[in-house]
Amino acid sequence: MIKFAFLSENKSGTSHIKAEWGLSVYIEAGGKKILFDAGASETLYSENAKTMGIDLGAVDFAMVSHGHYDHTNGFPEFARINDHAPIYIHKKAFGEVYGSENGIIDSWPCSILWSEEEKRKLQSRIAYTDGPLWITEDIVISGTVPMLPGHVMQEVFYEKTSDNKYIKDELEHEQILAIRDRDENGESRGVYVFAGCCHRGALAALKCAQGLFPGEEVKVFVAGMHLCISPLSEIQKAVHEVENAFNGIIMPVHCSGMKAICYMVSKLGDRCIPATAGDRFEY
Repeated sequence: MIKFAFLSENKSGTSHIKAEWGLSVYIEAGGKKILFDAGASETLYSENAKTMGIDLGAVDFAMVSHGHYDHTNGFPEFARINDHAPIYIHKKAFGEVYGSENGIIDSWPCSILWSEEEKRKLQSRIAYTDGPLWITEDIVISGTVPMLPGHVMQEVFYEKTSDNKYIKDELEHEQILAIRDRDENGESRGVYVFAGCCHRGALAALKCAQGLFPGEEVKVFVAGMHLCISPLSEIQKAVHEVENAFNGIIMPVHCSGMKAICYMVSKLGDRCIPATAGDRFEY
């Protein structure tokens, strides 16, 4: 059995759960309690967790999907709540990164915004990833999601170098969480995939998970699909690719964008579940 709950998401379906531009998911699977990302603000996800009766102090490990503020700002607070769980983050996630619009680089960084003091305090809790890291035989952090040939990222990001130049950020620090669920006899019931933003493409994230569990069925794909700035043609292409790559449920969240979510619902019907902050699922 696997359980997960959305602590931070762009949308909320109830007045007592707050929403923000960010993502945080609490997961229970394989005897582990997991925090996947920690939202955009310092405490919103933890306040929602408290409202939902979820004890973040009992989390066994946390994971950062990639080095952007809207997935990481809550981790200093997490370290105050939880005194033991390692925080797995890609070794290339700490660059000073900026988004861009119409070829113009943003004035403010969208990267990890921890203060120097917060970085110092978190240092002993951080565990760096690169390639696949198996937490158990059923739970794996992918490390860098391989870019598929021909894929063009929908938004261009730039990393600021030490000599104040800007180089394109290829988002090598983007990683996914994949979890195999088992029945009472120890047989696989399928794989559950969690992706933060899919800057390298939703299909790339899905294919990465399938490569980690070859031949096993992906049951649920929870993903910020980063289609919020994409034209309809790109949305249709991305949805078509994902639809044909597996037969399970798609939960488009966060940066997927309402236009893309509405298209997925109309195209996929019950296969698409637009999750919101406060939602809980059990499989």
